[in-house]
Amino acid sequence: MEKITITAEQLLKAKDYVPVALKTHYAQEAANFCFDRLNLKLSGGPDSLPMPPMYKENTEFKLRMLMGGFVKMYLGMEFETETEASEDADGKPIKREVCPWLMTQEAYDLYAGSHIFNQLERLKSEYGEVRDRAFDILADWRTTEKMLNAEISGKLMVMNEPVSRILMAMQLQTTPEVMQGLQKELENVQKEMEAYKKEREKAVLKK
Repeated sequence: MEKITITAEQLLKAKDYVPVALKTHYAQEAANFCFDRLNLKLSGGPDSLPMPPMYKENTEFKLRMLMGGFVKMYLGMEFETETEASEDADGKPIKREVCPWLMTQEAYDLYAGSHIFNQLERLKSEYGEVRDRAFDILADWRTTEKMLNAEISGKLMVMNEPVSRILMAMQLQTTPEVMQGLQKELENVQKEMEAYKKEREKAVLKK
């Protein structure tokens, strides 16, 4: 497997600080793509009610966004981004970039498999400017990473909170049959969310 090596010379050319405006732009733009939509369908005959969707974090996209942000903003290196089918102004099929921070799976595997963060950690054992630059880059990156995590968490809270309010309103005006179907659908969603939570806990334990 191909590997990417970060040398001391490359490290000295890397940025050890990203302006807060760019950090904010990155966090807001990348966070928009880090969600999975869970559609709720409620069957209740003539009393069927449309259900608002719920959202959960897409861990894979978040990992690819994080690596993309670090490689582009700090190391100044280019990578292949994810694309999707689209059309140009003449209606001809083209490939459109999904997000400038979203690496392809292959690009992510290349950088993650090269253990670039471990490489930087090892460069902290060097002397002088190389050591200082490694410390500064990783410290500033941790701030950027926290900003993306906070943005994702905030968006999830805002998107899912209306669901709770709507459900409480439904309880006051829907028939028992509809509520029975609603309860079943919510139980299914709860199981999905619990399974997702367990996956996240396992991922944390592996780190």
